[in-house]
Amino acid sequence: MGTEQQRDTLATSNRKNGTEWRKQEDELQKMDETKQCFRGHAARWPQLEVDMKQWLTCHRNSSFSVSTEMIIYEAERLAAEKGIEDVTGSPSWCHRFMKTCGLALCNKTRVAQKMPIEYESKIVSFHKFVLDARKKNGFGISQTENVDEVPLTFDVPSNKTVDVKGTKTITSGHDKTHYTVVLSCCADGTKLPPMLILKRKKTCQKRQSHEELLFMVMTKDGWKKMA
Repeated sequence: MGTEQQRDTLATSNRKNGTEWRKQEDELQKMDETKQCFRGHAARWPQLEVDMKQWLTCHRNSSFSVSTEMIIYEAERLAAEKGIEDVTGSPSWCHRFMKTCGLALCNKTRVAQKMPIEYESKIVSFHKFVLDARKKNGFGISQTENVDEVPLTFDVPSNKTVDVKGTKTITSGHDKTHYTVVLSCCADGTKLPPMLILKRKKTCQKRQSHEELLFMVMTKDGWKKMA
């Protein structure tokens, strides 16, 4: 008796599934071969997500960092502007939006400067060149200086941004927003006043400020080579 009931239940289930499959015939033919069933819900605000994807793409093409908080804020602003109600930007919605659009939170890539080949022998050769120049020209220890340029940013940009998955180069948009500090000291231990180089179209002469404790220079690109 139990076996007959199981057969009837299985036959009813197969007829029901067959009816549903016939209704979904067109969708099943268009479905990806790797997908086994229709899971998940359709986007509640599809046009809003399309506009958000365009906004994010525009920002990333301009090399601006985009955070998840910015996505939520912009979604709420666009919804209010277009009169879309019941839009509550939440981290879960942002996560689903990023997953649907193929986005991910990426770390900023860094371009490291590689050491030249045989750099140790070149360092020894440079030291020998400096010693020979001192002996030949009679330079004192106080006339031998070590100078280094340090680029600093006006603001601390974020190291993470939302971007398309698989993007190899991630920039924050603040890579060129910086100023240069030149630090130098003499071989006898004397520290010279630092030089601050700012980027400005109209260059001007060197200026001393703060009781000769700092030199300020304006150049077109913010580097010492133009000073």
